Amino acid sequence: MAKPRIAFICEDVYFRIHFEKDLDEEYIVQSFPMRFHQPLSYFAEVVEFNADYNIFFRGEFLPDGLLTQLSGININISSEPFPKFVDGRLHATLDSYWRLDAFLAIQNKGFQYIIHYDAASASVLRRLGCELSAYLPFPIAVESLKRDSLLPKTVPIVNAEFDIFFAGRSSPHRDRLFGPLKHKFNFLHIESGIFGLELLPFIKKSKIAINAHAEDFLSWEPRVQQLLASGAFVLSEPICPNQYLLPGVHFAVADSPDSFLRQCDHYLKADAQRESIAKAGEERVRSQLASRSWFRALFESISAHRLPPPKFKVDMGMVKALEHYVRFDEFDFVRSYFASFNELVDS
Repeated sequence: MAKPRIAFICEDVYFRIHFEKDLDEEYIVQSFPMRFHQPLSYFAEVVEFNADYNIFFRGEFLPDGLLTQLSGININISSEPFPKFVDGRLHATLDSYWRLDAFLAIQNKGFQYIIHYDAASASVLRRLGCELSAYLPFPIAVESLKRDSLLPKTVPIVNAEFDIFFAGRSSPHRDRLFGPLKHKFNFLHIESGIFGLELLPFIKKSKIAINAHAEDFLSWEPRVQQLLASGAFVLSEPICPNQYLLPGVHFAVADSPDSFLRQCDHYLKADAQRESIAKAGEERVRSQLASRSWFRALFESISAHRLPPPKFKVDMGMVKALEHYVRFDEFDFVRSYFASFNELVDS
């Protein structure tokens, strides 16, 4: 029996860690570059590959008509942080609004299935008129991150050791959190140029790996799963509530510059506690969010018709009201609008 063919259409530096070589035993896998606002001809190799499953990241930026040329099943995995209603509060920033507004173009692209990575945004999306196929957290290529993995990879050689490690761009919010840590500890911050498996040697040489949001906005970066699967002890800002990763069990939490400073000072001296939490986090990601089982379950759900197609009946008036709410801190009724819907859903 021939192996199913999977095409991943994405920016490799950001998304390859979600599949890497982990699927190659069960599927014929090929990745293709994704660039925004390109003509149909740019994706000619995707059409030629003729995959059974075409998996897109940032599919909202595809040219119209591309999916009609693909004979396989077309799936978009939505990867951007959107506004959300959590614990009685509407979490929304201008950046999260812009990402949501751009995403809404996907309703006319023709995807059979659309999955969003963060279930915390589900009630806001439904209230705006977006019924997606599923809300599933990002998987991680855990086999490629194993210490004894035989899968081919090229990684840097790192001889130094570090107290604290972070990989990601600088921002005013992150600089505020990191300033005291960089002053007191041996802190390695890689802003760009090293991604995915190449980060593994730096993670292994660091006692604490940090996850911090780019702005003061509740989110759940896939960096958390990658760090945990790599065996790291993770100290993170609060992430979106979810059933997979529990604060205090699978990772530690800090929510201010002082809190980060206290937590780092404590855990750098608490080797056994740090190692226990790191082990729990690694085991959790490997059992719940491994790419091989995640994609297998997704394809089985599609084959069994358990996943609904997306439906859009977008209330553009409320989308515009949400923009005014985050841009000008006006229209307080917007908060009440999403709060009342959230209570209705949760009741």
